[in-house]
Amino acid sequence: MKFFLYPILLPILIGCINSNTKPNQGKSKKIVETRNYDTTKSANTEQPQLNPQSTDVVPKGFSADTLNRIEKLLNLNTSIVYLYLSDTSQIKLKYIVYKTINAKLKEFKKELSKTSKNEQNQLDSEYDLPNIFDAFYDSYYEDNKIVSIRYIISFSYSGGVHPFTEYASINYDKETQRLFSFKDYFNIQTPKDSLLILAPLEKDFGEFSEVLANRNLWDFYNLNDGNFSIQKDSISFNFNDYAIGQGPSMLDCKISKRELKNIIKSNYW
Repeated sequence: MKFFLYPILLPILIGCINSNTKPNQGKSKKIVETRNYDTTKSANTEQPQLNPQSTDVVPKGFSADTLNRIEKLLNLNTSIVYLYLSDTSQIKLKYIVYKTINAKLKEFKKELSKTSKNEQNQLDSEYDLPNIFDAFYDSYYEDNKIVSIRYIISFSYSGGVHPFTEYASINYDKETQRLFSFKDYFNIQTPKDSLLILAPLEKDFGEFSEVLANRNLWDFYNLNDGNFSIQKDSISFNFNDYAIGQGPSMLDCKISKRELKNIIKSNYW
């Protein structure tokens, strides 16, 4: 869902911030080796501040770049951790991560620019609460075929009601060095195949679909939109704020890979 479709949000943000050549998965820990890159043009930026998160720890086999910056013109505080493989032969993943996150930031800044132009009185960054953009990975998985990184991205408008938060899944094929989609990963041929995913989702979120799905559960859960991420023993289906009628709270549903074995394509199993 697009953050700009929602009401003006409250500037409260919680940024959600091991893998080796063998399968590994887990919640991100604190970050140590970081490099800083200014990833957006600074022509309209006053006093950019790039502060390394030197107390944090990067997962084994990964590298991370951090961006922390204040832009007075937009009254915007930005904090990002870009996670990618240390293996230089897979450098394309780094570009994909940067492109994915920076596209979200660009879209948010575009909305802020529109808002400031429409306001009669410009915000005074010395007194007004800031707009905030935060992007941190909260889970990651790597094996000899794929990498899957799940991001939590939060957008918060100064003077708003509440923040809007969403997941961003980056599912990357090491061989092709490209993102892979739901249809690339799963082979759904029959209604029985689809039930392997829909039944667990309904068990967790059936109270929403009963009211809103109009009998089309597949479309209700948007299962062709890439809203899934991969972990060591499970697949997580992720839903942004408001995605399935739940209001401002993200939800996910983890389904065992063993339960989905018959519909995971053999080249990924």
